Amino acid sequence: MYDSPFYQSEKDNELLLTDCKAIIDDFFDTVGSGKGSIYFTGGDPLLRNNFFEILEYTAKKNIYPLGMAGNSYHLDLETALHLKRYGVDMYQISLDGLKETHDYFRKPGSFDDALRAFEVLKMPAYVQCACLP
Repeated sequence: MYDSPFYQSEKDNELLLTDCKAIIDDFFDTVGSGKGSIYFTGGDPLLRNNFFEILEYTAKKNIYPLGMAGNSYHLDLETALHLKRYGVDMYQISLDGLKETHDYFRKPGSFDDALRAFEVLKMPAYVQCACLP
């Protein structure tokens, strides 16, 4: 869970912004403008304080499409629209089964929150939605 001591340890060891930009530069130098794609993961990228700065830097390099995996707790319409502006056209939210199973593995109420987030993602017309068993 994102508020656990494990998460704090991960956060304390995350890449610096300059490192993230260097990786994006290397990717751009390898594939060029308008080619390739980047998929942001790591638990929930939205928990990173400068995530939108990283997205902005990536968008300026004209690297598309962009996708990300996150959880539903931090996703609202304003955030979804902001992500869309920077070129994120896929947002992955995990469902671990029906409500009882999902809430058992995640936390109570998380299934309903995931469904709420799916509705949010429909508003800015995210074009990709994948449900995997």
